Amino acid sequence: MRPFLLLLVLFLETCTAQKKTDTIKNITMEPIVTKDFEKFNQNEYPFLEEEQPEVYRGFDQEKNYIVIVKANAGISYIKNFNNSYFAVSKIFYSNGNIKRKGIAFNNSFCKATWYEFSEDGKLIKETNYDAPYKFTFEQVLQFCEKGKIPLTRGPITGGIHTEIARGMDNALKKNVWYVSWFKQSDLIETFVLDAETGKVIDKKYSEYINN
Repeated sequence: MRPFLLLLVLFLETCTAQKKTDTIKNITMEPIVTKDFEKFNQNEYPFLEEEQPEVYRGFDQEKNYIVIVKANAGISYIKNFNNSYFAVSKIFYSNGNIKRKGIAFNNSFCKATWYEFSEDGKLIKETNYDAPYKFTFEQVLQFCEKGKIPLTRGPITGGIHTEIARGMDNALKKNVWYVSWFKQSDLIETFVLDAETGKVIDKKYSEYINN
């Protein structure tokens, strides 16, 4: 399996955490994922091309980018919406039953509530990944807009883009947001925002060398 595909599968597993009707909230362009049981059906995706054994990629009629990877342990599915910052991510058991599902920001961090199921289809866990972040993603977007920091909607397959991440900062011993963008063509500026208040608590710079 190619390194990218392995990382893709690992991301889906470590967020611990398809129907044709995946939908999006109009205001935030955030895909809606429900706690409903579902089963994988390859026949729903005849438009996908098999790039290599058990790896399928392609665009649907709405120009959303879909990647499906099959392995002995199960199936991973990612749908990147062409007008959203988010992707729907799902993992299915080898029997086709849903295992975990939720949304992620450009495959960077898990967003909103993720759902986990037993192999026989029972909902066994719900995790709200937004709970530790009182300073919301929408407020981070406002921060970027105010600072004229560009953000890319839709599938990101390469190039230079602003990155947003969040998590526990070991040095600060608190949850934070990270916003990294190209202040100059060779300089990356990273803002560290307090997850409670949104206050900028650190600012870092790193050199970018394009090989």
